[in-house]
Amino acid sequence: MRAGSVADPDPWHGPAAGPEKVCELQAHDRGLREVMLGTGKAARRRALVDRPIKPLVDPLIDRAEEQRAPRPDVEPLDLPMIQLMVAAVTDQTGEPDLWRRYLRMLLDGMRTRPDGTEPLPPGRKSHPL
Repeated sequence: MRAGSVADPDPWHGPAAGPEKVCELQAHDRGLREVMLGTGKAARRRALVDRPIKPLVDPLIDRAEEQRAPRPDVEPLDLPMIQLMVAAVTDQTGEPDLWRRYLRMLLDGMRTRPDGTEPLPPGRKSHPL
């Protein structure tokens, strides 16, 4: 069974697999990173890329939310911001695989905890890219 499939027993694997694959592609392709995360027309470019992917990802996210896998205060803008942060690791260090450590930390912080979590400060309501 592949991580990220609807059949995976852990509902968190699907939503976590997407950002991991995107970050992996961006870490090894600076041009793609610039197109996806650069300023100016990045939001429009991202929308074009997201359009065919959204129908595949939405059921995974819906399932995770139904089973309360992500913390309730996670917002849609959080994932693109995480991609920006993770891309900066590669740009700043020149180490193409170090991003994996920080992505894992960030995604882990998005999960619901049985002991509860401190609420996040409010996020932005519009996409800044």
